[in-house]
Amino acid sequence: MSLREAVGGTLLGGLRGGVAGGATRSLSALVLGAADLLAAALAVGGAVALRTWLRGAPLYPTAIEAALAVWVLLRVFRGLYPGEGLAGPEELRACTMTTLSAGLVHVAVLFALQLRESRLVALGAWALLAVLSWTLRGVARRALVAAGLYGQPVVVVGGGPALDRFVSELTRHRELGLRPVAVFSDDHPPGAQVAGIPVAGPADLALDSAAPGVHHAVVALADADTDRAIDTAHAALRRYRTVTYLPASFRIAQLWVRPQAVGPFLTLRLQNNLADSLNMVLKRALDLGLGLPLLVLSAPCLAACALAVLAVDGRPVLYFQDREGKDGRRVRVWKIRTMVRDAEQRLQRVLQSDSAAREEWDRHMKLRRDPRLIPVVGSVLRRLSLDELPQLWNVVRGEMSLVGPRPFPDYHLARFPEDFRVLRRCVRPGITGLWQVTERSQADLARQAELDSYYIRNWSLWLDLWILLRTPGVVLSRRGAY
Repeated sequence: MSLREAVGGTLLGGLRGGVAGGATRSLSALVLGAADLLAAALAVGGAVALRTWLRGAPLYPTAIEAALAVWVLLRVFRGLYPGEGLAGPEELRACTMTTLSAGLVHVAVLFALQLRESRLVALGAWALLAVLSWTLRGVARRALVAAGLYGQPVVVVGGGPALDRFVSELTRHRELGLRPVAVFSDDHPPGAQVAGIPVAGPADLALDSAAPGVHHAVVALADADTDRAIDTAHAALRRYRTVTYLPASFRIAQLWVRPQAVGPFLTLRLQNNLADSLNMVLKRALDLGLGLPLLVLSAPCLAACALAVLAVDGRPVLYFQDREGKDGRRVRVWKIRTMVRDAEQRLQRVLQSDSAAREEWDRHMKLRRDPRLIPVVGSVLRRLSLDELPQLWNVVRGEMSLVGPRPFPDYHLARFPEDFRVLRRCVRPGITGLWQVTERSQADLARQAELDSYYIRNWSLWLDLWILLRTPGVVLSRRGAY
């Protein structure tokens, strides 16, 4: 069987409507570019409208067209069109820094020209653009992903557990922009499937010639002999324009890892951002800068939630539990009460009588149909995470952070290995976290530990901001919530 025959049918199924990989990328770039232009028009229009409302006369910022052209070029050079393969925090940093750079240059020019009124309108426009461009970009990409038009097709060459995990990650998170259309592996027979992607043949078949319409190969031989993995990557590079190599060190999982050449040697430079005292000051400043206003603004919502609990199930309306925090210190975590007063007895009765519920509890430490919840009110508060709002007080007090591993009850924490519990003690627990915005309640214990470990080892202010920006959408969508 030739490579064209092996992959051709798969590509036709993987590329929606017969659109070739290159055309798909071009379409994605155009759609995302159009979203940016719309954001720019709305930002400038909003700033001008605000100025008109305040001063009674419109004022269009000088040279905004040239500045926006520079902004678009910066984003082109940064690879944001279409931005495939960028992790969420990296993409947020790229989007923010391009907007900040273009905006600062524009305002600096207006300042030098002493155009005071114009630079005030320009400042408003760039501030709006930072928010609108990120929001509309997300909307546009979700539409592209839903239509099957985002991402470039890739073939994956590999074997072992690393292959299965990697392909599964790409298929579950299509927003990453790498769409596996065929797998080549010596570990699986042709016609088998890896995470829903068909195996087209052995690894050598992918190296004979490039797959039709595919210019990117992924070599995922992390569990194989190092020499074989490197030779395969070099052989693939002769056939494909781009090769992504998954090394055995992928288990390090460093978001901000940087390759560094030391003479003839390739090294990976890692950094523990949590060991930098300045980073901790910035994280605390973010907690106070957002946590205190949110606490004040959420007061009416807290009062409404408390009244709802009081009306349906009486007192108390607040619930607290001492849980493990940073450095192992005990933290009194506050919540709106969502469970009936005999919650523990109800849980035990269900676990003893229902084997399926017991298995679900052992995997997630949660139940989709939780018998402990206050009727209606408890379910609504839990699904919208409104019961967590009192923890903003813990954030202001410095006992918790807006973002971090969740402060698990002791019975939940006891299910994890000790090395993971030691790692968790490096940071303050958070109201929201990485697995809350990616998996939510669908994450089992192993996935919870994996994502919390990833967050701690890859922490940066950009990662926190990315999680915070995703949290409202995830909560409102109620995806995976129970």
